[in-house]
Amino acid sequence: MTRESQMPKRVESGEQVAIMPKQVAPGEQIILKNAEENTEVSFTVPEQGVVLLCHNDIATAFIVHDYPFGRRLRCPVAYWTEHATKGSQAGYTRMVRATPKKSWCDKYSEYLNNPQHGHAAGLSAARHYFEAQFSSGKIHWNKPKRSTYWHLLCMELTPATDNAGDIQHAPDGGVRYSPSPLGLSMYDGVETWLRIVLTIGDQLTDNHTDDAQRIHTILDAMQSKFKGSERSYPLFQSFTDKFSLNNGILYRR
Repeated sequence: MTRESQMPKRVESGEQVAIMPKQVAPGEQIILKNAEENTEVSFTVPEQGVVLLCHNDIATAFIVHDYPFGRRLRCPVAYWTEHATKGSQAGYTRMVRATPKKSWCDKYSEYLNNPQHGHAAGLSAARHYFEAQFSSGKIHWNKPKRSTYWHLLCMELTPATDNAGDIQHAPDGGVRYSPSPLGLSMYDGVETWLRIVLTIGDQLTDNHTDDAQRIHTILDAMQSKFKGSERSYPLFQSFTDKFSLNNGILYRR
């Protein structure tokens, strides 16, 4: 279902015309006011991102190919999320990243950088080599690097950046994309919750996976928390008075 098909329709009934609420476009600024403290928060509506679900271990990891490994080698990188089921972090999620051992990346780079082929053909050969090795369990991985735990964390596909914050490009000139963490803590405020909801958008609609249900549960719990918080409720009420959410899409009342 496209976003356009979810847009509210103008419905006519006799001489009466019912106009449904207007969708708030990404990039628009909205103002949320806390009447009790006489303060306000300015919030820019984000674009809906590309959220990656159901990558929960190395076997189901999201793979980014042709990634720099040291000065001269290239490698695939595996990304996934890890959900704690016991201990003090039970119910929390963190993001995990792993690369193969250098000895394996040597062969991968040979396929990728074969001077007899162009970049596209070399990348295709490197992918086939990876898939054959991966399916047969022949890749030896370095120790995974894990992020801190979040109440809610999912992976969003975004343009990759270097240490200076500049967008990275692949050898063919295209923008390189990689997963980045989209995290939410139960201690975060209304504007952070709203940013996460709108970035996810309608991607959880009719999605009944465990990942989707986990995200729904935490986002709903945040709303309940706001309603019971003396500090957050005035701002949350300002939002609900002016706006409504339908399948992750924001509308003006």
